[in-house]
Amino acid sequence: MGFFTKAANRIEKGLSRAFHSSDPQPKQTVKGRPVTLTLSDKQEAFGAIDIAEIKDALENEDFAQLQSLYFFMMRDIKIASSVLMRKQPLLSLPYRIETDNEEFAEFIKNHVDIDALLNSLTHAIYYGVSLVDVDYRVIEQKLAPSFRHISSRYLYADKEDGKLKPTIDHLYIKQGSDKLYLSNLQPERRIFHKHPIDIGEITDFSLASKLVWYFALKHITIAHNMQYFDAVATPPLVMKTDSDEEEAVEMLYTMKSQSVAAIDKEDSISYLTLTQGSKAEFLSFINYIDSQITTLILGNTLSTGDGKTGSYSQSKVHENRQKELKSFDARLIGQTITDYLNELEKMNYGTPKGVRFVFDLTEKKDLKELSEVVKNLSGAGYEIAPEEIESQFGFKVKLKQTETQSTPSLDTNARQVEANALNKVHNNQEVNNQTQPIYEDELDSQVPGTQAEEEALVETIYNLLANAKTYDEAYQLLLEQYTDVDLSVLEASLFKAIGNSQILADAEVQLEEIDTDA
Repeated sequence: MGFFTKAANRIEKGLSRAFHSSDPQPKQTVKGRPVTLTLSDKQEAFGAIDIAEIKDALENEDFAQLQSLYFFMMRDIKIASSVLMRKQPLLSLPYRIETDNEEFAEFIKNHVDIDALLNSLTHAIYYGVSLVDVDYRVIEQKLAPSFRHISSRYLYADKEDGKLKPTIDHLYIKQGSDKLYLSNLQPERRIFHKHPIDIGEITDFSLASKLVWYFALKHITIAHNMQYFDAVATPPLVMKTDSDEEEAVEMLYTMKSQSVAAIDKEDSISYLTLTQGSKAEFLSFINYIDSQITTLILGNTLSTGDGKTGSYSQSKVHENRQKELKSFDARLIGQTITDYLNELEKMNYGTPKGVRFVFDLTEKKDLKELSEVVKNLSGAGYEIAPEEIESQFGFKVKLKQTETQSTPSLDTNARQVEANALNKVHNNQEVNNQTQPIYEDELDSQVPGTQAEEEALVETIYNLLANAKTYDEAYQLLLEQYTDVDLSVLEASLFKAIGNSQILADAEVQLEEIDTDA
C-alpha cells in the first residue's frame, strides 16, 4: 500500500492516460516513492520498567524511545481500557461531508474509506501523532485513495541541531542505515496528524507523556511486592542443631526454600509476617494510581465504575466533561480529514469547490428543546443563520423558495389575502343592500358607504406584504405597522353611517305609525 508497495511505481505511468473527462485535468500528479519497512527498523522494545531509563528518555526528549515506552505502557489494562473508552465514542459518531461538488461527494461515499482513515487518526489521541500511508487506484477516471496506519514505533526524531520542533521536519523512517524524512515524502502520499493536548515540543503533545510516572510507580510497586510475596511463598526453614552448621544449610537448600538458616539448638528465632494492614495499604495505593490514570484519560472515574456512587450533580459534571473531550478530539481530527479531502478534490478536479468534514455532535435528547428555542426566536422576529441551525441539529437546512413546492409563495399568498378581503367587503355590501329598508326616500340616499375606505386600507396592507419574503417577516411587519395604519377616515365614515342609520330608523318608525293610524 502507498509508498510501502510496488503499486506506487505504476501510478505515475497510468496517471497521464487516466483522465479523459470534461473536467479540466488535475493540477497534481502522484509519484511513487518506494519505502520498505522491516522489523529491524522498529524502535527497540521496552522489556522492563527501569526508572533510570525512563528518566533518561524524558530528560533527553528522546522521541523514538518515548514512543516505544508508550507502546509498552499500553500493556497496562487500565491504560488500554481507558484509551479505548476515549476513542470509541468518537468512532461511533455520525459525520457528514459538506461540499457543493455533488459528484465528488458521491465519489467519497462510494470510494473513500473514511472510517479506516478515522480509525487510524484516533491513535494520535494517545500517542500524540499518527502517520497514515496513502495509496491510490484509478476508479471512474479519478484517483481513489486507500489508507494504512503506520505504527509510531517506526518513527524517529533527528536532534542533530539540538532541538525538537512541533512539526514533522525532524521526523524520519529508517531505511536500513538511511533516513527517509517525512517532509521529503509527497504530501499526497502521507497524512500526518498531530493531536496536541499540551503546547511545546512534539514530545509534549501526547496523552501518554502525562501517564508515564503513574505507570512507572504502579508497576515498580507491584514488582517489589511480588518479589516479597515470592520470597515468603515458601516459609524460611530454620534448623536447630549442635552439628556442623554448613552441612545443615546445604541440606536445607535441597528442600527448595528461598531462605534457610542453621542456628544453635539453644538459640531461638522469630519470623515476621506481612500484616493485613500493609496488604490493604498496597491495594489502596494501586487503586489510587488507577483512579488518577482514568481521570487523566477520561476526565472522570464514574464512567468506568472506579469512583464511588455520586450525586446527580456530580454525574452531570462528569457527563459534561466527557462531552468536552469528545468535542476536542472531534475538532482536531475533523480538521485533518477536511484538509486531506480538499487536497484529494484538487487532485481530481481542475476547479475544486471546497469540502468540509463535520462530526455530528448533536445530542438527540436536545433536539426538542432546540426546536422550541428556534421557534421562539423566529416568532419574536429574530433571524437565525441556516448554518447555525445545521450545526445544532446536524442536518442541512434550505429555505422553501420555489413555486413548485407544496407551500405557496408569499406573493401568491398576499394576492389571495387581498382577494379574500375584497370579497368580504363585497359580500358585506350585498348583505347591507339586502337588509336596507324598502323605503327609498331622501334619508336612504344620504346613508354613506364605507367600501372606498376599506379598499384603501386593503391596498395599504397588500403593499406592505409585498415587501416581505417569508411568512414570519410578513407577520412581523403587520405587528410593527399596525399602530401606524390610518383608521381615522374609516372611523369618520363609520360614525357618520351610524348617525344617519339612527335618524333613518327613527323616520321609519314614524312612517310606520302614520300608516297604522291611517
